[in-house]
Amino acid sequence: MPFEGLDVYWEVYEPLVQVADSDAVVAGSLSEDILDIYMDVARGLAYLEAGLVADAVWHWRFTRETHWGDHAVDALRALQRAMRA
Repeated sequence: MPFEGLDVYWEVYEPLVQVADSDAVVAGSLSEDILDIYMDVARGLAYLEAGLVADAVWHWRFTRETHWGDHAVDALRALQRAMRA
């Protein structure tokens, strides 16, 4: 496993919403974050290789805003904290 001992991290799912229960805390996985980022970026690259530049740009922008952008931020935060430890 590439992130042995660091793969699982904990995070507040909705940091801007005040909640009193533990449902707000969720586990994340660095390996899953990186896989999700890769899959979204790779699909855009496939569009690009097919000559569909506008589709590639739209896909990257949309998936960054709705999916892989969150995974990137979460993974970077977990790695930053691991480096401080």
